[in-house]
Amino acid sequence: FQTALALRYGVLPNLQADASVPFQYESDRYVTQSAQNNQQVAPKETTRQDQGLGDVQFGLSYQTLHEHGAVPDLIVQSTARAPTGKSQFDLGTSGGLPQGTGVWGVRTGVTAIKTLDPVVLLVNAGYTYNFGRDGIVVQHITATATNLVTTTDQPGGSIDAGVAVAVAMNPSFAINLGILERYTFSTQLTGIGTVQGSSLNEAQFRFGFAWAFGPNSVLNFTAAAGLTEDTPGLTVTFACPIKF
Repeated sequence: FQTALALRYGVLPNLQADASVPFQYESDRYVTQSAQNNQQVAPKETTRQDQGLGDVQFGLSYQTLHEHGAVPDLIVQSTARAPTGKSQFDLGTSGGLPQGTGVWGVRTGVTAIKTLDPVVLLVNAGYTYNFGRDGIVVQHITATATNLVTTTDQPGGSIDAGVAVAVAMNPSFAINLGILERYTFSTQLTGIGTVQGSSLNEAQFRFGFAWAFGPNSVLNFTAAAGLTEDTPGLTVTFACPIKF
């Protein structure tokens, strides 16, 4: 369960600054099955719970084109992610759960918006670069020995792209649906190599609605179904932007 406070401020007519502060609660359930003397042991179930501040994000958006004729609105965004949340590097033997990535990241992307009344078409794409983290101690197992090695953890970057349409049902209510794809490249450990299984292929089908229940308030609902093994089966999001 994650909640976030997001603020957006129009600096100039085409320039917007934004910041987001998330807070996360997570509960994980583990079921382990083992064997002893070739006999199956009854499954053991354990749970782990943790909560805390996530990674704060802040960035800028600039509208380079305004829609006219066949030309769409075109917005360029750049967002930085700070390692403010407790990460896997901070857990040690505490048995907690991470709320953050532990590294700085920067995403640069572009969004195109075209109105075909009563339909709005949105297309976006972006790339996220994750900075490395030095001084990470890992257990390096080879064919001849097991050693503790100090290395640099370099998370892989990610490429994302999405297409969505919104259809206005009346002046205050619209439904929307879309597809989001994100591929994350493998993590590298300096002097050791690629971390096996660290690449991700995430894809979602999203459906939702927006209800303008006041002149400056909108209720957004989105349900996202995972299309790959690396994506959560179902994610539900509520948001309520308020303009003032």
